[in-house]
Amino acid sequence: MRAAILGVPPEVTRVHPRWKDFARPLAACRELTADPSSRVLIGASSSTVLVEWLRKRLPTAVLIPFRRLLRTGKLDLPPRSFDSAFIELLDSDVDKITDVLDLIGPTIRPGGQIVITAINTNWYADPEHFDRLFARGFGSLNRTALSPEDFHVCSASRLRWRLNRSSISAMRAFTERPTLSAPFDFVVGLFCFPIVIALNLISSWQADHRSPREVASSIFIRFRIVGDAERQ
Repeated sequence: MRAAILGVPPEVTRVHPRWKDFARPLAACRELTADPSSRVLIGASSSTVLVEWLRKRLPTAVLIPFRRLLRTGKLDLPPRSFDSAFIELLDSDVDKITDVLDLIGPTIRPGGQIVITAINTNWYADPEHFDRLFARGFGSLNRTALSPEDFHVCSASRLRWRLNRSSISAMRAFTERPTLSAPFDFVVGLFCFPIVIALNLISSWQADHRSPREVASSIFIRFRIVGDAERQ
């Protein structure tokens, strides 16, 4: 029933709390898989639903684990050997965007693209920590070989963020680790779920208007690699 209502990430319905966060990255992944012969580089800290979706549909893609890449500081791949790259930054890796682009950028041919997405997973911690990490990493980004084609920040009202968090907690407690509090969790979920669905659906049709009162739920950036002739 949950899959029927919410969908299966990353292909979710508009009532899913992550619909906006998945929409642009998933569309970008579909573009990357349009040409089966395209040489695609995937970079991520761990396996995610977006990474697995892309790998399943493009088995020839090369996966680079960021933890090892950032630790060694080198990427043993020929320069300009890929047509595009899909990068998903997670948790503390968000502020390392400059380091990642320094390593990945030279492997993409001129005219190719680098797609970067980062989703705020701090449901239970400080949600604004994501904002601070990204601002710290992106603030030092200044690359003449990269031309920004798209930049988008998805946001959520604090009320929607908190109610989604409460619903997720109740659902997990009720379905994954039933305890004596299961009846209470069921009541919480029963109360929050219809409200959350309504708020998520309304939000999916609204344009994002970032304000200090809202939580940044995800970031999507698309860069194009500028050739030598364009830089001159």
